[in-house]
Amino acid sequence: SKQYQRCCPGVADAVVINSGTVVFSNCLAASSLEVSGGTVKIAQAGNVNGVIAISHDMTLTGGLVELGYGSTWKPNVVAGMPGRVCLAVGGDLKMSNSAELAVHGGPVKDGYTFATGCSFVEVAGALKLDGSSKLSPYSDYMTGGSVKISAKSVSIAASAKVDARGKGFNWLDNNTPPDAPGVGNSYNVGASHGGIGGGNIASSTYDNLLAPLMPGSPNGAYSTPRPGGGVIRIHARSVSIDGTLDAR
Repeated sequence: SKQYQRCCPGVADAVVINSGTVVFSNCLAASSLEVSGGTVKIAQAGNVNGVIAISHDMTLTGGLVELGYGSTWKPNVVAGMPGRVCLAVGGDLKMSNSAELAVHGGPVKDGYTFATGCSFVEVAGALKLDGSSKLSPYSDYMTGGSVKISAKSVSIAASAKVDARGKGFNWLDNNTPPDAPGVGNSYNVGASHGGIGGGNIASSTYDNLLAPLMPGSPNGAYSTPRPGGGVIRIHARSVSIDGTLDAR
């Protein structure tokens, strides 16, 4: 594995990664990016953004590319909320086989709202998910900030998926609930969102029924938390879905 401390390699380079673990500190800028295996992570530090900027095509045929914090890269809520992330592709973003792209939402703060989006995937051309590839947008589990996906066109093949299941609001620890309007206030109270959770109160429902922008809330059992469903938000001129969108 190798760790880059700055935006290296350079913007004119064609980057090919086929194995190992590569961690870029905050930024990867290149002419093109091909990943066929291994793991590529774009780290964050404090409030510094994590960015992938590819001027032409980005092709993922295997492995994992992750922008921001994953299951073991949790934000330091006490010291400061994490920066938000952005993936900008000047050409097409093509995924196939079992490739996965995970993008983590930044916090709702500093002018970033549920409406604006709090992290971004911006593709000038086509976003194509073929094979059993998977795009995983995570909401910020404390504030609910989510990922906005924009492309000229989006196509999702029959075995491919956008997977936001269980990637919404969640407990930080046993004593710190998220800023989720529908979180259960006791261990035996279910979470609310568009409908009322079991044992919850009528005022715990939230969001827009026809155009929801907020992730789901977790249950009240902090000792065995179940996170809320995430947000799948796609803006495109044309969308073809033969596969799965899962935000449970």
